[in-house]
Amino acid sequence: MMNKRIIISVFLSILFLVVNFQEVDAAVDGEGDQYFVTFKTEVNEGIITDHNGEIIKEYTISPSLLVELPKGSVEVIEEADEVVSVEPNVEVEISGYEDIDWGSIDIDPQEQTVPWGIDYIGKAAAHQLGIFGKGIRVGIIDSGIKPHKDLKVSGGINILDNSENYFDGYGHGTWVAGIIGALDNSYGLLGVASDADLYSIKVLKNDGKGLISDVVTGIEWAIENKMNIVNFSLQTNVETDILRKAIKKANENDILLVASSGNMGGTKKDDTVTYPAAYDEVISVAAINKNGERYVHSSTGKRIDISAPGELVYTTVQSGLYFTLNGTSMSAPHVSGVAALVLQNNPKLNIEEIRKILVKSTKPLGNPHLYGKGLIDVQKAIKFSN
Repeated sequence: MMNKRIIISVFLSILFLVVNFQEVDAAVDGEGDQYFVTFKTEVNEGIITDHNGEIIKEYTISPSLLVELPKGSVEVIEEADEVVSVEPNVEVEISGYEDIDWGSIDIDPQEQTVPWGIDYIGKAAAHQLGIFGKGIRVGIIDSGIKPHKDLKVSGGINILDNSENYFDGYGHGTWVAGIIGALDNSYGLLGVASDADLYSIKVLKNDGKGLISDVVTGIEWAIENKMNIVNFSLQTNVETDILRKAIKKANENDILLVASSGNMGGTKKDDTVTYPAAYDEVISVAAINKNGERYVHSSTGKRIDISAPGELVYTTVQSGLYFTLNGTSMSAPHVSGVAALVLQNNPKLNIEEIRKILVKSTKPLGNPHLYGKGLIDVQKAIKFSN
């Protein structure tokens, strides 16, 4: 008897984004009251309190403080010889469009599906060798991860309240987790690295909004808890010194960083890659469709490293079901998953060696401004890692 099917398709271009350009401009102009103050050598709390400021947090990745300052104090502190920079704590949120086309997934969950993207990048080659990402710690800096029968979460943190309640109240992090590590359990779907240890690093509130300060704290947690890989399916148009320092510190601690290039669109000449993907230490991932063509909203530019499936990507959602999603938020976790496979195959590799392997093993797709070096290729990546 044929199984009944329902098809549920959700077309999403979703990523972390600064609320809008007006709000970004306002924050940069200093209309907010939270700032990052970075010092040349060591933190001086006195300069903050002497100017009626309040210290919220001291960071470990650099001599930096998150503070609240009266507007009149900002310029005075900024001009101090010991201060490198004073920057606003920029608000960010998930941004994009949703086009929900109700339609279908198997109502018989015992029938496992291999999503087209997993098949397209050649994951079967790793399976045949018994490589599933076992023992590799992947941190997902996002909106949390919701309990799901097809996911096993090894741990994590809610940065927002410093608790272990890292459950996903928005959905985005659960989608990313399914692509990286949905279990090989004859149920639902299969992830790229089904045996990887997933860690939920929740930095977004349940309305999908958050702050750069929370992202930086999430990176600190990833360093302290010895993540091997961190996935950023998020973006911001604003470069900040504090985020750059956090990225560099993670890189120095041998954490491979993978990020979506952004859903900003662009032409063959535009450079619309967002942060943190735009940093040299991060693998920037563009999105393609089933035909190997650029996903229409995928960012463009010379800072794109590689491409991965990012259109009509089938994955886990917070309701316990499965949807089809679009965007570079979906392409980055394919690469994080492949990195976990490579690292399991050869644990002696450092992150620079892994980066070179992932880029060198790609299949060319065309204009590097749109696709970087090309499509991530599991079989070649495993071969080159031996």
